[in-house]
Amino acid sequence: MNNKKREFNKRGLSTIVVTLILVVLSLVAVGVVWAVISNLLKTGEQQSSFQFGTLFLNLKIDKALVDASGNLLVTVSRGSGQGDLREIDLIISDGKNSQVVKRPTTLSELGTSTFTLAPSDFAGISGKMQIDVAPVINSGGQNQVGSKVDSKKLDYSSCLGILNTGQSHGDGTYWINPEGTNIQVYCDMTTDGGGWTMVYQNLFSGNAGGPSPGDTTSVYGTVAYHSNYGVNAQNIYYKIGATDMMLKDDSNWIKFHLTSTQFNTLWNIGGDATYTIISMNGKTYTCSNSYHPHGAGVNQFSAAEVNKLTIFEYNSIKTGQDTNHYWHIWPADDGLYAAGQGITGDRWGAILVR
Repeated sequence: MNNKKREFNKRGLSTIVVTLILVVLSLVAVGVVWAVISNLLKTGEQQSSFQFGTLFLNLKIDKALVDASGNLLVTVSRGSGQGDLREIDLIISDGKNSQVVKRPTTLSELGTSTFTLAPSDFAGISGKMQIDVAPVINSGGQNQVGSKVDSKKLDYSSCLGILNTGQSHGDGTYWINPEGTNIQVYCDMTTDGGGWTMVYQNLFSGNAGGPSPGDTTSVYGTVAYHSNYGVNAQNIYYKIGATDMMLKDDSNWIKFHLTSTQFNTLWNIGGDATYTIISMNGKTYTCSNSYHPHGAGVNQFSAAEVNKLTIFEYNSIKTGQDTNHYWHIWPADDGLYAAGQGITGDRWGAILVR
């Protein structure tokens, strides 16, 4: 009888032990599961907070422009909403290359700040670019990069790009960036609708010649209005995708429609060629004018279709030439012809492209 009791007690004790072990194992399992779930919840909480910040920080790019020193200025404003903003990321891209520029900030709600990017910050990015802004938010003691919340397009690949994107401040000196490098040029934002990039300018007097072929492939002088300079006209024409050329003096201008090859050939011409004049001083023409060497290295446009007057000629070689053949534009109705009476006095001559 006692033996049976002891055996029963042992069985009961074993059952209790097994039950306790199962309970312990269950608690351990619950603890493990809870740890996993807790981590997931924490991660979800961080993501939720991060998304909250991204959604409600409400950053906006108000303005982007290139200043007189070639720096890119990006003005960012912040709307109302919570979020510990520590930094902003500015993503600069042109469809081929991109750069991420990080800037620490204490920009508060409803505040505005302008960030300055040196040319080296976006080297290799052409002037036809897109700027995106993303917030960097402190969440749980860690900085988290948010999604892009606003973007702005900027085009300063040419004077026309500057004009078309509202960056023009009138005629003057600007930086353009056709292919990833800043170049300073003078922009005519007035004549014939504006957006003209001046690639050559020279003061002509007496029999002063030019431009020589080297003048249209070299970079020299100081870029300014009424300053002798060149910015490799042939290269710029191709890089900005120009289709029109304007020849201009202080009083008159002529506009031509040219391919890049035609533009380059014009300044290296060795024989007759034909180009189309589309406008002169705002008056529209549809005519092809003969362009040919005249005399000892002098080139001229003969305008048989424009009241049978020579309207433009210049010395292509910078040596002493015929004193009545140098840079001059004759309006079609002024009754002048250089070979008949010559021209005296100084005048500025310029090549502009668009």
